[in-house]
Amino acid sequence: MRQRLSTLLVVAAVSLMALAACDSDPDIEGAESSESASVVPTSPAPAASTTSTSTQSAVDGAFTPAGSPPVPALPRSLEDLAGSAIAYLNDGGDVRDLEQAADRWGFLDGGGQVRAVDLDGDASDEVVVVAIDAANASATGAPGAVAVYACDDAGWHVVHSSADAGVEGTPELVALDDLNGEPGVEVLYQLRTCGAHTCTLLPVLLGYRPDDQVSGPLFTPPFEVGVPEGALSVDDTNGDGVREVVLDVGTVGSAGAGPQREYRHVRGWDGTRYSAVSTAVTTPEDQWAVIHFLQDADSIAAGGQYDEALALYERVLRDPPEDGWTGAEEVASLQTYARYRTMVTLAVAGRADDAEAAATTFAEHAPASTSTPGFIGIGHAFRAEYGLSGDPGAACAAAVAYAEQHPKSFELLNAFGYTNTQYEPSDICPFP
Repeated sequence: MRQRLSTLLVVAAVSLMALAACDSDPDIEGAESSESASVVPTSPAPAASTTSTSTQSAVDGAFTPAGSPPVPALPRSLEDLAGSAIAYLNDGGDVRDLEQAADRWGFLDGGGQVRAVDLDGDASDEVVVVAIDAANASATGAPGAVAVYACDDAGWHVVHSSADAGVEGTPELVALDDLNGEPGVEVLYQLRTCGAHTCTLLPVLLGYRPDDQVSGPLFTPPFEVGVPEGALSVDDTNGDGVREVVLDVGTVGSAGAGPQREYRHVRGWDGTRYSAVSTAVTTPEDQWAVIHFLQDADSIAAGGQYDEALALYERVLRDPPEDGWTGAEEVASLQTYARYRTMVTLAVAGRADDAEAAATTFAEHAPASTSTPGFIGIGHAFRAEYGLSGDPGAACAAAVAYAEQHPKSFELLNAFGYTNTQYEPSDICPFP
């Protein structure tokens, strides 16, 4: 209940800030035109000046801006905040003074801010608010919210709320700028959520146009909840004058996560939305675990990049890394798997002679045995059917059937933590 009240308190405060801008000058502290609205990095809005023309009560903290109705004191309940502050705005209060009130109430601490900017290029400002509930901060962060408000003939209304993401976290505004050369300004922010061992990010990118052809979230598909904490930024990575969104994905601080690598994920403007451009491992190869080479090889082989996959299998056979996660017996078992997948890849690639040679090599290193089936049993199931039919698809079906009947035969592949690929029997030979 306390967490729900905190969220409602933040949303209520955000709503009040937006209402005032509909009827009063939105040129608040920190407001900028679309030509100069970049906020990388951002900083908290300044507190009210001690030389302000406002007057303040030493008893309850209320203050009255010159020429405006009184701004409420520090809200003692949700009803006080929603009722008295909305009444203030409806009475013609100035959004700049309400920003000062939000600062006094503590909602701008730790990076919170209020910005008025023309997001959709229609020459009328919208209001972007990043509110942080510092009063309810804990060791894992402070709850907060991001909201975007627009005004039309019917008045101010919500066009975006971070509550819709279903994630409660500490918000950070990363960029408020024209990223793609289209009319208007994009809003890029992240929600940071921390648990006992690790923190995760949820990046959100918003864009609006006067014709409503683009309205709201721009990532397609949206990022999944739980991206390991890293760094979110914008950069023109290909020099075309349009900035991409760059997410450097970090690692999970939990032993159960297993060996991990860091990635750089880039999303670029495709004319309508920001879609995936590339995902690349940024961890140097000499820091990879054996399982990483095999997972990458299996993935690219499934995509038809046979030569590249064969090179990775060969790396495991020729020079397996000492990764601190894989013991000598496990390395030997994974090398058996690499020989098996080499045989499969050559057969699927149509290199029958090479596939038969690889099958012979597999049998020499892993003679058939019923006592220790594992990858040996899978490999011999493939080899036997391929030797009879010469059909890679039929041989794969035999290998998959063996894996289904003997689920422990491939369990080593799933022994490297929840951040690594978890194999099903069909993944053992995914070629029809």
